[in-house]
Amino acid sequence: QSSGSCDGPAEHEIELTQLNAVEEKVSLTISKENEKNWDVTVSASVTVDVGFLGTGASFSAGVEMGGGGAITMGTSKTTETTNIKANEHTQVVQFAVPGAGILFGIVDRFEVDKADVPVKIHMT
Repeated sequence: QSSGSCDGPAEHEIELTQLNAVEEKVSLTISKENEKNWDVTVSASVTVDVGFLGTGASFSAGVEMGGGGAITMGTSKTTETTNIKANEHTQVVQFAVPGAGILFGIVDRFEVDKADVPVKIHMT
């Protein structure tokens, strides 16, 4: 970055900053489920035998009923951890005007805080 002015007296400041950050996120989920099954069956049967002098008859009847189901209960817990590692490098040059200043550096992104400061950049 460069800056200069012939109108003075004043002071200019050029700042070049680079910020690198890495974010690591770990999520852990622990869950537990319990299932209970149940079943009920009821049955009844009746048999009647009638016999008289070698003759006879037989009758049988029965009823069966049943039912059942399941109950499921569960718990879950999630833990999330975020770790951010960052480093920032800043270089500041201050100079009095009338005069000019130049600051060399390698950055991927730059920001000019003052819109009225003329800035020239050459990237290869």
